Amino acid sequence: MDDDMNAKLCYCEKGVEVVGQPSLVFIHGFSSSKSTWLSVIKHIPDRYHCIAVDLPGHGETVGFNEEYYIATNVVDLLKQFFDRLNFIEPICLVGGSMGGAIAAMFAMKYPFDVGMICVLSPPPGEEYETDMVQQLRLGKYHVILPETFKQYYALMKVLSKKKIPFARSLAKTYFKIHLRTLNQHKRILQIAFEYDYPNLGEIYRQLKYLMCPTLIIWGREDQV
Repeated sequence: MDDDMNAKLCYCEKGVEVVGQPSLVFIHGFSSSKSTWLSVIKHIPDRYHCIAVDLPGHGETVGFNEEYYIATNVVDLLKQFFDRLNFIEPICLVGGSMGGAIAAMFAMKYPFDVGMICVLSPPPGEEYETDMVQQLRLGKYHVILPETFKQYYALMKVLSKKKIPFARSLAKTYFKIHLRTLNQHKRILQIAFEYDYPNLGEIYRQLKYLMCPTLIIWGREDQV
């Protein structure tokens, strides 16, 4: 994605773009990756063109400095990425959690690139701040970036209303993948609260001006 080829944005793709039909582009949430969407994409009929991308600081995307942890810069980076893919039709942009906020920001800045958006459980603005967000603002990052089994189980209770089977096995897999990126993800959180979070409320208030079809979903009992 840059001239000296040090920075690479990794993505996975299913199918090919079809004239008259939007490509579906999926944006993952904080501390996640494009693989989050694979279980969804596999159920989408093959006639639809699907793309899931790893954001800077996540997954297999590499080489981007900290300025690309700021959501507004991520939006501009995605614009460059989409331009290189040379989409024929305006895309359908789907984002979950942090990816939902980025999808909304992208649609407002580049409305002619987007035919519709689906925003799933984006982080709340300060007006509706949750207990978890308050803890994160105080630097208690373990509530969403667990470092012990006890912290992991506590997070799972928040994320799921049902008991998760094979919890210890899942925890071991989680730590194997995430502990090596722990400090990087803590830094992403710090930057988000410094640059992005204070503006979220105003961003969401502007959504009513979007001309494209927009679906926003929050869980009634979502504690995050």
